[in-house]
Amino acid sequence: MWELPKLDSGLQYLEMIIRYLLTTAGDKIITTTDEIITMMKDNLPAEGGDLVMTIADELRKEGYEQGIQIGIREGLLDTIEFGLSLRFGDDVLKFMPKIHDINDIKRLRNIKDVIKKARDFSEVKGMIEN
Repeated sequence: MWELPKLDSGLQYLEMIIRYLLTTAGDKIITTTDEIITMMKDNLPAEGGDLVMTIADELRKEGYEQGIQIGIREGLLDTIEFGLSLRFGDDVLKFMPKIHDINDIKRLRNIKDVIKKARDFSEVKGMIEN
């Protein structure tokens, strides 16, 4: 019976399995995740395939969560740009490149909230530059 070696992390298992699949693929060029999954089902024993499917599910979940975070960030950036333009005029949009460099969702939400309440742009500018 084929047995998976004991490795320290899921990524090590994934690397081992992908290397195995690529060596068994021969000259076939794999271009989609569906092709990889089909190849795994065809070439790995059931226990190994189950592990790979668990890893694949985890990677999909991580990708989905990252996609949600990217969407939230993009929505906040659009809202901030709209709010700045509406409240303080288009001249302050020169600060958008600095805002685009901010990856922290919580900080972007704080900037959005300050835009709603700020009496003048200097309050918002302080949030952008910190």
